[in-house]
Amino acid sequence: MAAWRINLHYPWWMRAPPPRPEPRLAMLRTLEAALLARGDVSLSGSAAACRPRAFPDEAVSTLNFHTVWTGPRNLHFKEAYLPGYFTFDPAGHSGWSANAGLRFDPASHDRAEAAAYFDRAVVRRFLVPQVSKYAQPARRAKIPRGGIFVALQVPRDKVLTLAHLDTRAMLEGCLARAPREPVVIKLHPRSRDPDFEAGIRALHDPAANVHVLDEPIYALIDAARVTVCINSGVGFEAQLRGGAVITCGASDYGALTWRPTTPAELAVALQRAEPPDPDLMRRHATWLLRDVFVDDTAPGWTDKVLDRLRRR
Repeated sequence: MAAWRINLHYPWWMRAPPPRPEPRLAMLRTLEAALLARGDVSLSGSAAACRPRAFPDEAVSTLNFHTVWTGPRNLHFKEAYLPGYFTFDPAGHSGWSANAGLRFDPASHDRAEAAAYFDRAVVRRFLVPQVSKYAQPARRAKIPRGGIFVALQVPRDKVLTLAHLDTRAMLEGCLARAPREPVVIKLHPRSRDPDFEAGIRALHDPAANVHVLDEPIYALIDAARVTVCINSGVGFEAQLRGGAVITCGASDYGALTWRPTTPAELAVALQRAEPPDPDLMRRHATWLLRDVFVDDTAPGWTDKVLDRLRRR
């Protein structure tokens, strides 16, 4: 008999895949295939998230997508901020996760080791080939330089409830800087709210130095003085690219970001935000990507997942 009995949560989008590729679909297929390939795992699946107590006659562990609770023999999984990276967490995801409460200790990571890891795992794999979580469009428009880049998230996404400043307050604070400096806004590629999108696109006014653009994330980040979001993965990407980042909500990567909780604090952050020290940023990236997240290209990555389940 297999040593591990695991139930995997298959959300609706796995059973009825969307018309275009999505990172979460590739993630779940990779996870499923890797677990099925193990000789010590017996895998079942469920359409709904469920806890181990749903299997009273068996010692079953559960892996649930995009869920939030704390309990034995369960991990919550989600695609992380870069392709190939997962979060497996006992409490949830983003700012709800146990990861979000972990303390980043720069001294625990050697400078040279972190630099080598960053070059191999981030620069060569993502930064040089311009790879982002979502497929990016070709460049079409001229991007104003030296201003504020506002990365919007999916309207009504659950993670927005972690905001200290909601989308409206964040936008108002950023727009107050125009026309003194450019404010560039990008909608999330998975946004499907016509009214919200129309309202954002109506803000486009180059004469007022407000630009709503559908340009590649990496180009928008590189052109900006500072990237602002609530807790979007774009903020993490901007940090990896050496940028200053303001997060207006709780996240699991915010140790080095500016984190305003009031409009007044946002105004100060927009005035003063600077990038973190490059060495500190590389150590933080190494800690988060190598030690906290799970990389599906790393040897034995499913052992890391099962070890975390074992500790539950």
